[in-house]
Amino acid sequence: MHARRTVRTARQMVANHGWATAVRTARDHLKKKLRRTSQLTDDTIAWLPTAEHEFDRQYGVDTSGLVWSVDLKTGSRSDAWNTAYYGIGPSVFRHVMAQVPGSLLRSATFIDLGCGKGRAVLLASEYPFVQAIGVEIAPQLHRIAVENVGRYTAARSMEGRSDLAPMSVLLQDAAEYRFPAGPLVVYLYHPFCRPVLDQVVRNLGRSLAETPRNAAVVYINHELRDVLDRAPYLQQAWSATVQMDVSDRLADRVGSSAEDCAIYLTHS
Repeated sequence: MHARRTVRTARQMVANHGWATAVRTARDHLKKKLRRTSQLTDDTIAWLPTAEHEFDRQYGVDTSGLVWSVDLKTGSRSDAWNTAYYGIGPSVFRHVMAQVPGSLLRSATFIDLGCGKGRAVLLASEYPFVQAIGVEIAPQLHRIAVENVGRYTAARSMEGRSDLAPMSVLLQDAAEYRFPAGPLVVYLYHPFCRPVLDQVVRNLGRSLAETPRNAAVVYINHELRDVLDRAPYLQQAWSATVQMDVSDRLADRVGSSAEDCAIYLTHS
């Protein structure tokens, strides 16, 4: 299994950045991994991350964990370009949403492409979006996301929250997704590699050209931000490295305490 993941990761790195960068990145990653391992002590081991996020315990949902792309087979041509599922830290999500123009928060449809288990969709429902949609290619993750929507809705209802934005999760390849009418907030947590991201950006541009409207693209862990930088209809409006809060760091599975985030805007 580890060998399959390594081969998949190498192929994706080449597709994203080319051979030279792939080799350099692999070398740097190995150096960092060896350095982190050598620095572990009994004290730091006690603070190694746990599997379940506090968010899941609070609302009775299952959005935690790290699921590798090699374990998500669907038969689609896009399978090779999926990255992995890893739920966004709620503190990071809320910080980024605070940078989205209020007019879009109140009028747009939120769309998480490659939504996985749906944590971002659940979090987005707390905002006054017209609706919050998740698009997920893997049936096993789609099923969990649909269950999470039901559980989260019930849990928030018990708290007296009846104003959540309507939520839905579609079983679909993001490369084939057709964007709905009306303003949009398109959310990407680095869900796929360059071949699929290129297609998504083309599809979004075509949709906005056919029906001009306000839109934002939120890109977390923006490894391929050059794709958005080159899109003629997008302009970067905000970018920052956002630190996770304590609950996010304790549940971290990938050895990071911050996320590189950016927001791109377009207008009719």
